[in-house]
Amino acid sequence: MKPEKTSQLSIVVNIVLTGLKLFVGSLTASMTLIADGLHSGLDILSSGITYLSIKQSNKPADKDHPYGHEKFESLAAFTIVIFLSLSAFLILTEAIESLIKGEALAQIGISAFLVVLFSAVMNVIIAKLKVSVGKKHSSKALIADGGHSHADAISSFGILAGLFLIHYYPIADSIIAILVSFFIFYQSYKLGIENIAPLVDESDPEMKKKIKDYLDQNEISFSAIKTRKSGASSFAEIHINPDPEKNMRLISKKNKEIKNSLEEKFPRLKRVIIVIS
Repeated sequence: MKPEKTSQLSIVVNIVLTGLKLFVGSLTASMTLIADGLHSGLDILSSGITYLSIKQSNKPADKDHPYGHEKFESLAAFTIVIFLSLSAFLILTEAIESLIKGEALAQIGISAFLVVLFSAVMNVIIAKLKVSVGKKHSSKALIADGGHSHADAISSFGILAGLFLIHYYPIADSIIAILVSFFIFYQSYKLGIENIAPLVDESDPEMKKKIKDYLDQNEISFSAIKTRKSGASSFAEIHINPDPEKNMRLISKKNKEIKNSLEEKFPRLKRVIIVIS
């Protein structure tokens, strides 16, 4: 499945889950389910941002963006991290408030229980799909959105655990919610670190090693290899030591062959610049 189709499917699933939670929450007067439904509303926005960023990043380079649009995905992924952190903060504050007041967060009937269970299972499925497709197509935004869905599933399972334990330990639901919020904060931190790198033009060690191995195997002398990440793509600048016995025309032809060969061999390598040292 393509990233765009996966993102569209995620939007549809989140709309269904949000509507289901809000509807059953209103019928059963369950504030927990209504709050979870509003949280799922953030997922619609998150998936929408992912879809738009994937479409934007696939656009070819133009006059205003000569190096392409790949960074839109990293920017979208970082935006999703912000939404994820916001979700964790809302869960944490609600849980702490409930803990202080001695109230239980989970007070829902069987219908709401089934909705939460269904939501948790669907989020696990959609999270695995998004991460799998995201890794296959090197889509940072889709992987980040998959992390968001995974965090939602953990949150839902936390609510379910609270439903069982609340009968024995009244504060169990609040404590589980706090632990879930810490887990989501941790996920946000990991995703944030991963997606800051392309935004600040961090080097790509993996691609640098591949280029070095290629040059060594073909006995091409070089003095430096510089790489940088841009969304799912990478750019490289290679300083070649020319053969002094060859004229500039032959050197230029050889460098063009190296450039074309590298870009063909490594599809993630968007552009190669050859510099004669």
